[in-house]
Amino acid sequence: MKKNKIFKIIIYSLLLICISSVFIGFTYLKISDIESNKIKENMLNQGQTVDIVFDETYIKSLPSPVQKYFDFTFKDKKSFSLKAVSWEEEGLFTLPKLGVFSMNSWQVSLMNDVHYLWRGHMKQFFGLLSIESRDYFAFNRHDMRAKIWGIKKIMNSDYTKDNELSSLYEYLTLRYYGTALNFPWLLFSNKNIQWKFLDKNRAYLIVKIKENSAKFIVSFKEDGRIWKMETLNYNLHGNHEKLIETSFKDEYVDWQGVMVPTKIEYIWKDRNKNITRYKFRISNLKMQF
Repeated sequence: MKKNKIFKIIIYSLLLICISSVFIGFTYLKISDIESNKIKENMLNQGQTVDIVFDETYIKSLPSPVQKYFDFTFKDKKSFSLKAVSWEEEGLFTLPKLGVFSMNSWQVSLMNDVHYLWRGHMKQFFGLLSIESRDYFAFNRHDMRAKIWGIKKIMNSDYTKDNELSSLYEYLTLRYYGTALNFPWLLFSNKNIQWKFLDKNRAYLIVKIKENSAKFIVSFKEDGRIWKMETLNYNLHGNHEKLIETSFKDEYVDWQGVMVPTKIEYIWKDRNKNITRYKFRISNLKMQF
């Protein structure tokens, strides 16, 4: 009888600990929701409406596969006016040591400068293991980090050395322009962008960053659409990881008269060939004015 009583006490104690942990986790996630929404609100307040009109002379000077992409993407569209673009993502995120997580996330990107916020929730075991992530970059400020249940940090980018910050900012700037396939007018009107011929199916997308530049190798299909983008260098992400990135774009749809991809896969590889993968679909794509 005494043993049964002790057993019940242990079970009830474990249940209480589990319930308390879940409650604390939800509380911290709610706090993080408030923080992220505040960042988003401040971003949109800083955003400025950008008026874009394509320069036909400039378009005709671009490498042939890039001109083909322009024609495939815009058809008769010649101008845009907006402040920001937002969308939602749903898919699977695979980490080398932790396995496969379901992912729900969203992103907001401003048009007047390299400024974006990505927020994601990764879940495993029906939500018993939950990781909350945030990737924020504004000019020369950043906040990359991930927390289990919004409490314990398991990834961050608290870099202070100039060479580390330079490598991180190169990656984050490339990330902004890599996602620009969903606001592609920026790839033909932005002062930071240059295109350079590689061959009939590929071109360099060069992003100027102050005195430095970073590159994607961009691969095009026969009809002009972009299907692959690859970085050339290993760049710092969080936790001092240096990764090289390849992304695949698929299932283009006509959105607001512009062709954009809705199925995307990212593959990040470190020097030891460990692979992190994020495969997802984009929905609820919106312009902000």
